[in-house]
Amino acid sequence: MELNRYIDHTLLTPDATEDQIDTVIKQAIDNHFHTVMVNPYWVEKVHKALEGTDVVTACVIGFPLGANTTKIKVAESEDDIDHGVYEIDMVMNIG
Repeated sequence: MELNRYIDHTLLTPDATEDQIDTVIKQAIDNHFHTVMVNPYWVEKVHKALEGTDVVTACVIGFPLGANTTKIKVAESEDDIDHGVYEIDMVMNIG
């Protein structure tokens, strides 16, 4: 397996624009990365854009602090799964 298949191509800045998301998607497809990792807001768009490719959608839950309650993290995860996310990275509450 090639190293690129282990890469999560990530854009998690709170001010990410649609153009920036489109760029990350294109780069991931062109390079056959494993995932495009985004905040939950972008999951549906990314999932649709990646259909038919070898790249899957990933997202973060409770990012960046992990201070959400378990109930909120579960709801957020379920919503992302409903919109096509393949992989979830959940930030734990270290406090």
